[in-house]
Amino acid sequence: PAIMTERDGYTIDKVQHGPPIGFIPGMDFIEYDYSLKPGDRIFLYTDGLPEAKAVNGDRFGTDRMLEILNSNRGKTNKEIVELMKNRVFSFAGNEPQFDDITMMSFTYYGQSKEEDRKEGTVPETKENETKFGGITLTEVTFEEIEAEE
Repeated sequence: PAIMTERDGYTIDKVQHGPPIGFIPGMDFIEYDYSLKPGDRIFLYTDGLPEAKAVNGDRFGTDRMLEILNSNRGKTNKEIVELMKNRVFSFAGNEPQFDDITMMSFTYYGQSKEEDRKEGTVPETKENETKFGGITLTEVTFEEIEAEE
């Protein structure tokens, strides 16, 4: 599931989800549309993040993820992903990582002006930003951490 921002902070998207992507070849998936307002953020993650275990058997969990996201709303996407990675590693301590962890933080800044969207023009992409007509439309940070073998 996605964790998305709302007026009062991050919340877990309650849309029912299916099996993991790529788990069953040829599997059909339900598509969902979301309306984003400028400034909205989405934090996507794989199950390895909330299911990470500490030495005592406790799991990292979505409640802890929400607390981290909501107490750091002013941070950049890069800072959020780095902070979440550091927190999950600190939480797990010496417990081996049993599953891959992938996470992505995305910010939507709004649509470009109509005059900037001329036929045949392509948004400018540089590092982790998409710009159109000099205006930042999106910013994203992504990280994948492979499980220990």
